[in-house]
Parts: sequence; C-alpha cells; structure tokens
Amino acid sequence: MADEKKKRHNLYDFFAGGKNNRSDVDLRSQIKGFSTKNMFRLYFRRFRQITTINIMILLSNFPLIFLILAISGLVSNQTTAPVNPIYSVVYGITSISGATPATAALSGLFLETDVMFYPSTWTYIFYGLSFLEVFTIGLSNVGIIYVMRNLVRGEPLFLPSDFFDSIKSNFKLGLITGVFDSALLVLSGYSVYSYWVNYGSYYVLFYASVLMFILYFMLRTFMYLMIVTFDLKYRHIVKNALIFTLLGFGKNFLALLGGALICLLFYSLSVTVFIPIGVIAFILFIPATVLYLITYVGYWKVNDIMIEPYYQKHPEERPKIDSGDVYTGETDDVGDDPLE
Repeated sequence: MADEKKKRHNLYDFFAGGKNNRSDVDLRSQIKGFSTKNMFRLYFRRFRQITTINIMILLSNFPLIFLILAISGLVSNQTTAPVNPIYSVVYGITSISGATPATAALSGLFLETDVMFYPSTWTYIFYGLSFLEVFTIGLSNVGIIYVMRNLVRGEPLFLPSDFFDSIKSNFKLGLITGVFDSALLVLSGYSVYSYWVNYGSYYVLFYASVLMFILYFMLRTFMYLMIVTFDLKYRHIVKNALIFTLLGFGKNFLALLGGALICLLFYSLSVTVFIPIGVIAFILFIPATVLYLITYVGYWKVNDIMIEPYYQKHPEERPKIDSGDVYTGETDDVGDDPLE
C-alpha cells in the first residue's frame, strides 16, 4: 500500500519539486564557483527540473500561441491568385486570340496560380489576444529567472510555489519591464529584418542591428536578474544591467552561441530526420536549456562583482547552509563527485 501511494504521487513530485526527484536539496556547499565543467554537471543533475521549468515557460507565455496561429494561416481565409507578374497580359492575349498552340504554350508558362491566405475575423482576434504577451512576458520572466537563478546557485527548488512567489514580490517591476521589453524586442527584430531585406544597400546597418539585438538580449537577462536578486531603483537596475552586459560580453556571447547551436541542431534533425524530434525537444527542454546557459554565465558574473564582495564585508549576513539538506547523491546522481 505504501509503495502504491508513493507511485501515485510521483507525477506531482515531478512538477512540484518534491523529494522523489531531490530538487529540495541544497547544493550550495558543493558548488565552488563558475566553471564549464560545473555548468554541465549541474545541468544534468537538475535536468528533470529543467524540463519542468521549460513547461512553465511555455504555459506562462501562452499568448504566443495565438500569434503563431494567426501567422501560420490556419485560421485565415484562402483564395487562389496568380504568381507571375505578367499573368494579366497573357490572360488578356488568350481571351482575345482564343485557344491556339501559341496561347496554350504561353498559358502553360505564365498562367500559374497558387493558394494565398488573407486575414479572417479569427486572424484579427488572435492577433489581438497575442498582445496579452506584453503583460505576461515580464511577469513570466521574473518568476522563471528567479527559479533558474536558484537552480544555478544550487538552492532547493520548490516548483511552482517559487515561481508565483517571485511574481507576487516583483509584480510592479515585472509588469513595467515586460512592457518595455516587448517593445524593444519587436523594434530590434524589425530592424534586423528590414535591413536584411535591404541587405545590398544597408549591410553595415544590418550587422549593427544584429549586434544591438545581441547586446539587448544579454541586457534583458541581467535586468530580470537584478529585479529578483536586489532591491534597487529602476534606473539602477538598468544601469547595472548595462554594465554587466559590457563586462561579461565574451562569456555571455558564448552562452548565446551555445543556445543558438542547440536550436540549429534540433532544427536540422527535424528537417533531415524526423519533424517531431524538434517539436518534442522544444516542448521538453530547449527554451529552458538556453535560459539556463545565459543565466548561469550571467549570475556568476553578478556574484563575483556584487554579491561576494558584499558578503566578504558583512560575513554575518551570509546565508547559512543546513548540513542536513546537503546533497549526497542518493537518487539520480549515484557516484557523482562534488561540483568543485
């Protein structure tokens, strides 16, 4: 009966971060600082929590589903339209001359049509619903970044309570940041796209816009880290995020590059091997994995410059670690050494 009860609660423990997957243990005593080796070892130790966080990312950004449906054409009206610019000329000649070998040849070459999509009522409704992302993106990020920051520094995880507690504590800043974040992401993406379309004339501005997009993507991560880690005024949050973006550009760029390579790998597998591979990977771990890489690099830069110097001056305020919760490798990670 006891074994049956334990199995019944496994699914809850998987999502809530219970003791069955050891997400409630404290790894801080075993994490001795930033290193690439530690980054990968911690990732695999916490992989089940990574998948849970990934699902939370997708659910908390649900308005993007409406945007995808609106863009995809699944809810749009359909019609047929010519695809060749001289269609009307050939059609006029054929209508006047009638059916001849010459007009038949011209028709075969130039009277080609294709299915075209144009907006329906549902398209506009879904576009409107997708604007809810302006309000959810900031709240989602303060919750997700808080959870990911705790994972990165080895703290116990209590999902989803940590997620909602962080949103409640940082509601105002998260909402304000989300509005600005949405606007800047759209403007940055539009700049990259518009200069790419006109690459021949604006190739310098294209590369400049790509660089600015990369810098902003780094900066926004530090902004959310500042919000969930420190009690600062908003202008100080932006200023510190900009400073950390410039100071840690090299490692942050490598983290972004690693995330891009992961996305490219699974996209290639989807195209060349089996389409559901990329879909399943995206649902289970890709967004959370990319966020983990960025947060890991970003947090340890913040820790080295702001957090650790403060605790060295005020050792009495350093958080105490309960030795009873220190991870011993008794479940998922049998035989693993400390993260040193």
